[in-house]
Amino acid sequence: MKRIFSLFLLVVSVPLSASIPLTTVVDGIEWQYTVDNDQAIIENMYTDFPAIPSDTTGDIIVPSSFGCYPVIAIGDGAFSGCSSLTSVTIPESVTSIGDRAFIGCSSLTSVTIPKSVTSIGTLAFNDCSSLTSVVIPGNVTSWGFSVFARCSSLTSVVISEGVTSIGEAAFQYCSSLTSVAIPASVTLIGKSAFQYCSSLTSVHIPEGVTTIGDAAFGNCALRSVWIPASVTSIENYAFEGCSSLTSVLIPGSVTLIRKGAFQGCSSLTSVAISEGVTSIGEGAFQYCSSLTSVALPESVTSIGALAFNLCSSLKSVVIPKSVTSIGDLAFNGCSSLTSVVIPGNVTSWGFSVFERCSSLTSVVISEGVTSIGGSAFQYCSSLTSVLIPKSVTSIGFHAFEDCTSLTSVVISEGVTTIGSGAFDGCSSLTSVEFPESVTSIGQDCFSGAPLQSIQFQGPPPEGVLQFSRTLLSNCPFPQKYGAAWEKVLEKAKIKRFTVADVLVVNQAEVEVHAEMTTPKTMKVSYTVTSDLSNVKVRAVAFKDGVRSFANIVPVRTGKGVPQGESVETNVEHTFVWELASDWSTDLDKVAVEILVQGETLLPQELIIIPAISTHKEMTITRNELKWEWLFDALIWCYAEGDERLQNNRGLVSVDGMTVVEGDTLAAGWVFDSGTELLYSETVLMNYLYGKTGYKVLAGEDLEYAESATRLDFASDGIGQVSVKIDEGE
Repeated sequence: MKRIFSLFLLVVSVPLSASIPLTTVVDGIEWQYTVDNDQAIIENMYTDFPAIPSDTTGDIIVPSSFGCYPVIAIGDGAFSGCSSLTSVTIPESVTSIGDRAFIGCSSLTSVTIPKSVTSIGTLAFNDCSSLTSVVIPGNVTSWGFSVFARCSSLTSVVISEGVTSIGEAAFQYCSSLTSVAIPASVTLIGKSAFQYCSSLTSVHIPEGVTTIGDAAFGNCALRSVWIPASVTSIENYAFEGCSSLTSVLIPGSVTLIRKGAFQGCSSLTSVAISEGVTSIGEGAFQYCSSLTSVALPESVTSIGALAFNLCSSLKSVVIPKSVTSIGDLAFNGCSSLTSVVIPGNVTSWGFSVFERCSSLTSVVISEGVTSIGGSAFQYCSSLTSVLIPKSVTSIGFHAFEDCTSLTSVVISEGVTTIGSGAFDGCSSLTSVEFPESVTSIGQDCFSGAPLQSIQFQGPPPEGVLQFSRTLLSNCPFPQKYGAAWEKVLEKAKIKRFTVADVLVVNQAEVEVHAEMTTPKTMKVSYTVTSDLSNVKVRAVAFKDGVRSFANIVPVRTGKGVPQGESVETNVEHTFVWELASDWSTDLDKVAVEILVQGETLLPQELIIIPAISTHKEMTITRNELKWEWLFDALIWCYAEGDERLQNNRGLVSVDGMTVVEGDTLAAGWVFDSGTELLYSETVLMNYLYGKTGYKVLAGEDLEYAESATRLDFASDGIGQVSVKIDEGE
C-alpha cells in the first residue's frame, strides 16, 4: 500500500503531459500504464512482458480509467503471452488496440471490442487459438497485419457496417471459420485476408468492393463466390487453391485478372469472363483440372504465361481476335483440348504455348500471325495437319517436335526461318515442300521424320545438307536457282537428278458392243472401266477382225463418233458409225475397237535435271519400251488422221521414213558401237515423244545430261532417251 501511495504522489507532482510509467491495482490485478496528455495507455514500457502479470487467469474487465485518467488505448504487447486469460472486455473509452496486444492468449475464448475502437494493430490477436467469435466495430478504419491470424477456433466473425477495409492477413489460418459477411461499407479486402481459412465455404462480397487483394481467399473451401460489378481487379492468387470452387462469374468492371488468381481451383468447371477484362495474368487458371471450356471476351489483349497450364479437362477455348500476345506455357498440358484458332493479331508467342495438348487435332493459325513460338505444339501427338499462313516468317525451335500423327504440313511463302528440331520426331511426316522464302533450316529440323520426298521452290537454304543424299538426289529444284543448287550438291557429292514419276497408259478395260442397224450403219456401245474419272477415246475398226495396219480402218463419220475427246469412265456411251457407200467388206467380220489414252501417249520415267548457269533445266524421259505400247500409240496417231503418218497396206512411214513393216519395226541403220538405237527406231521415238514436246538427245544437250546423271541405254529390247528443255526460262 505504501508503494501505491508513493507512486500516486509522484503522479500528482509531474506535468500532466509527460509520459511516465505507472502501476495500480484494480480488482486485485496490478496494471501497468503510462499517461500522456492526461490519458492512460495500458502498457509496459520497460520490458517485453505484458502490462498485467502473465499468470493472470479467468475473465477480466479492462478499467475505463486509472484515477482521473481515462484509459484510451491498449498498448503494444499489453496482454501478450497471457495464456490463462479466458475473456476480455474492453471499455468504450478505448480507441486503439496496439501491436501484439493479445498475441498468444491461447485460452482466450471471447473478447469484446467496443464501438469506440478505430484501429487494431499488427498481430493484435494473433494465435489466440481458443477465440471462437469476434465482432469488429464499424469505426475501425485502420488494421494492422495478421490481426486475427491463426485464431484456429474462430467460427464467427461479425464485421460491422462502417468498416471500409479488411486488413492484410486479418484472418489468415483461421481454419474453423465457415462463413463471413462483409458489410456494404467495405471497399478493400486486403492481401491474404482470409488465406488458408480451410473451412470457409461461403462469403458475401458486397457491391462496393473495388479490390480483392493478393491471396485474399487463397486455399479456402469456397464452393461459390459472387464478384460484384464494383471490383476492378482480382489481385495475385486471390482465390488460389480454392479446391471446392465450382464456378465463377467475373464481371465487366474487372480489367485485370492477375497472377495465379484462380490457380489450383481443381473443381472449377465453369468460368464466365465478361467484356472488359483486358489481361489474363500469369498462371491465372493454372491447375484448374476440371475446367472444360472458357470463352475469352474481345476485350482481352494478352494471355499470360501458364494462364491455363495443365487444365487437363479443357476441351475448348475461344481466343478472341483482340489478343496480341500469348505467354510461355499458357495452354501447356491441356490434354483434352481438341482444336484451337490462333487469331491474326498475335504477334508475340511464348515458348511451349500448346505443348503436350495430346488431343489437339485441329490448329488454325490465322493470317496475320508473324511467328510460331518455340515448342509451341511440341508433343501434340494427335495433330494430323497444319497450314502455316503467308504472314508467318519464322517457325520456332521444336515447334512441332514429336507430333507423331502429323502427316501434312503446308509452309507458305513468307517463312524465312525454321528453327532447330521444329519437326523432329514427326514419325508420320513423309513429305514437305519449302517455299522460295526459306533461307534457313535449323539443325535436326526433321530428325526422326521418315521423309520420302522434299521439294524446294527457292535457292538452297542454310542447313539443307542435313537431309540425306537420297532425298536430295530425288528432289526437284527450281530452274532459276539451278547454279546455286549445283554448287551446294557438289559439296555433298550428289549427282543431280530427280525421278519424278512413271506413267503407264491404258490403265483401263474396255467393253464394246456393235450391231448393224442398216446396211451402211453400225451402232456401237462401249464402257471404259478405270480408276481415272475421265479418259480420252478414239474408235478404229479392223477388217476380218485381224488387228494389223494392213486391216485398219479409221472410224470418223457418223453421229457421236469419238474424236479423242475426254469422256466419263464407268458409264456406257453410244455412237453411230456411217460406213462409206463403196465399202464392200463383209461387215460381220469387222471388229470395232475403242482406243483409250490416259495421262500420256507413252509411259514416261521422268528425270528432272535442274538448270546451271550455262544450261537450262531439262526434263528427260528414260524408258525401256514394249512393242505393244508403241503399236497402240501408232494406231492412236493414225486414228486421229495425222498427215505425217502414212499407212500403205501395212507399210507405215513417218515423214517418208518407214518405221513399221508387217506390224513390226522396220530395219534401219546401226551405229558402229552396236549399242545405240536403230535409225528407224529413233525416227519413231522422235515422232511419238515429239507430240508432247520431247526430242532425242544430241550434241551439247546429251553431254550435259550425261554429266548430270548416268543415262543407261537399254541393253535389250527398245531403249530410248529423250529430253524436253524448258525454253521459257
